[in-house]
Amino acid sequence: MLTFGHGGDWDPPAGQYTITAKKASDASRTDTASVAIVQVSSVSVESGASQTHVTGSKNWAAIKATPGDVVIKATINPPIAEGSIPADLITWTGGTAVSGQLLHRKVSKTTSAKTNVKATCGTSEAEANIWVIWASITIQTSGDKPSAANTLFFALNNPKCGPTTSSQVGYGNICGIVTLTPAGVGEIISSGWDIKREQQHLIITITNSTPTEKSRDTSWTDDDAHNQDEILQPINGKLYVIDNPSICYEYPGVDIIIVMRNFREWLAWNGKKCSDYSPWYFRGLFDAVSGGIIPQVGVGRIDFPAAPKQ
Repeated sequence: MLTFGHGGDWDPPAGQYTITAKKASDASRTDTASVAIVQVSSVSVESGASQTHVTGSKNWAAIKATPGDVVIKATINPPIAEGSIPADLITWTGGTAVSGQLLHRKVSKTTSAKTNVKATCGTSEAEANIWVIWASITIQTSGDKPSAANTLFFALNNPKCGPTTSSQVGYGNICGIVTLTPAGVGEIISSGWDIKREQQHLIITITNSTPTEKSRDTSWTDDDAHNQDEILQPINGKLYVIDNPSICYEYPGVDIIIVMRNFREWLAWNGKKCSDYSPWYFRGLFDAVSGGIIPQVGVGRIDFPAAPKQ
């Protein structure tokens, strides 16, 4: 069977045809050949990417991973077994070849990027955009919060980041700024995002110069009870989260309260992690004798001291 791409001077619809040739001087002498006129009808992802919460029929998204590939397949009309396709029938752009599979293409997930993958056969073509997504999170611990973050309901009274005190409470105000990659991904993925937070903590009280460990948990425990502190609809490719851990006089009768908390923020898309951890900490001292409150907040983590000797 002869196989041709659709298009050119002879342009019948895609399909299989039988061509009969007759000798002009002897009509009884004929010969026939089976011919396929082929067009690419679609390109879609076979594995490694999703269209859940993705806008646009040509767009597919996958979270950055090492190793990992998105596998794309072209559908042709009429269908032909992949092993019977001539090597020059389909022309691909974008991605890399899949050995021995002329109808397939792959895109690596090791780097966050947008890749347009196109299959061409004659004058027909089809394409898919593969978005390998990731995010970086910057924890802001000083200065004014971004204006977008101040639309969050309990941020209105705390427009700045950093330590503050109010009514015998010490706060550590932060804003997490999540930058999505590659550029433009916030326009085609507007949902499915969730900014997660986990924490470790240590609380010590001191009475008559004697320290007592009230609570310690060095495992990472969930600290993301709701999304009211998050902006999860991308704004110019960014998402936002705020937090304000605090210290107050929650143990009546003690002289001093010391609170230490390590936090880490990370981004999930469709329930799967798509950023590195971004650590920050809060540390506070409440002196009930003098009435002094010292809150501290910063990027990184703090080492908890050993349990005090009793």
